[in-house]
Amino acid sequence: MKRVLSIVFAVCFFLQTLFAQETTGEKIDKLIKGYTETGKFNGSALVASRDKILLEKGYGYKNFRDSTLNDSSTVFQIASVTKQFTSTVILKLVELNKLALTDKLNKYYPDFPKGESISIENLLTHTSGILDWTNSINFFPKNEQSLIGFLKTKAS
Repeated sequence: MKRVLSIVFAVCFFLQTLFAQETTGEKIDKLIKGYTETGKFNGSALVASRDKILLEKGYGYKNFRDSTLNDSSTVFQIASVTKQFTSTVILKLVELNKLALTDKLNKYYPDFPKGESISIENLLTHTSGILDWTNSINFFPKNEQSLIGFLKTKAS
């Protein structure tokens, strides 16, 4: 009887310890909260492992002026962060003979103004003459079609 009680006690203790431990998502959340509280992080986090979401949460402020908090679906302006990835993919497509740097914009957007004189190389080197809307106009396109439509109206 004493042995059975010892085993039951050990199993109960083990289960309590097992369930009391923080999950990986909770540990990451605690870490990010610490960075947020010290002013070293402000944004959203998505952490997944093997098709399972461990953490999906916003931290800090979306808008400091009106104290709007970030959430897991906050949209951030990423500015030039993706340029190196875009150019790498373009050059990989060139390597695979899927496109050429000399291809003209009108091959992909047939009715784009002066598209016959703008090459992919011009787009990559910022020599196309197309408006740099990211630094000059308060415009936030919802998709590719709205961006292309807007740029068509600004083409000279």
